Amino acid sequence: TCALPIYGGAIATTDEVKMVCIENLAFSDTAKTTASTAKAWINLDGQNAASELDVLEVGPNESIVLKFKTGAAGVDIANLHAASSSSTLLIRVCALVDDGG
Repeated sequence: TCALPIYGGAIATTDEVKMVCIENLAFSDTAKTTASTAKAWINLDGQNAASELDVLEVGPNESIVLKFKTGAAGVDIANLHAASSSSTLLIRVCALVDDGG
């Protein structure tokens, strides 16, 4: 989990993700008792990550850090979609988000 304070109010779908870290913990439950070989698929265009071919893949026990274009840019939260390749998957996500306010 990411225990950072959130400033600026509620998250909106138009808020821009500036940086995101995604870690595939390779478990299918929060107790971390059931191992998983599922992959996390990430789509940045607001499409279904499970059915698209142009997605990022984070395998079991892998992580990825994505830093998006600087300035008044980023990826809108509404466009950041994820899916599991085969089953329930426990992942850790931490993001820096500009709330535009």
